[in-house]
Amino acid sequence: MDLVLPQISLIYTLAQKEKAGKTNSINQIPYSPNGAVYKCDLTGKNCSIIDTSSLKLITNDNFGRSIFATKDKIYVGSPGRDSGNTIPSLSPNYKDDIGAIFQFDSKGINPSEIIAGKNPTSKIKEQLNRLDQIGTSIFVTNSNIYIGAKDKNSTNGAVFKCNLTGDQCISFKNDAIKLITNDNLGSSLSGNSTDLFIGATGRDS
Repeated sequence: MDLVLPQISLIYTLAQKEKAGKTNSINQIPYSPNGAVYKCDLTGKNCSIIDTSSLKLITNDNFGRSIFATKDKIYVGSPGRDSGNTIPSLSPNYKDDIGAIFQFDSKGINPSEIIAGKNPTSKIKEQLNRLDQIGTSIFVTNSNIYIGAKDKNSTNGAVFKCNLTGDQCISFKNDAIKLITNDNLGSSLSGNSTDLFIGATGRDS
């Protein structure tokens, strides 16, 4: 595994709900439960919110649930993102809470919905069902994106390995782990040059 270390010049913090009150150091936007990501310097004193207006986020998209930054890209998980039309009756391909991964450049601009969600050409959507919530965790190397979907397979959880464009994804085969309901494999992800570490927050010890 070719490891890509997260860049350390910036801090990315998530805020799934804007909080009441303002500070002088953070540029606030009106309250919204859609989710948000802030870009801060390493002192944490100077922060600005990443503009997501072009993404048309809606209630409970949970944008910012997971974040991974490389030298030139930022990947953001949105596990509550729906697919297709926002009105189920108008779209035969509608799946609520299918989840999505967004990609930004290193400055937090030029966003694109590269995996699942409302991307009509994303092939991984054929492997996903409603409430799978892909995007609960993200880990990126020089050649692959690893993505957790903690509620897939009736909340057993799952992890997908995709190429960097997101158009080729496969699910890990976890038969030996013997997952059961509410294990939530893929709740978190991290790794090094040889191994991937996967959190399963609902697993009994």
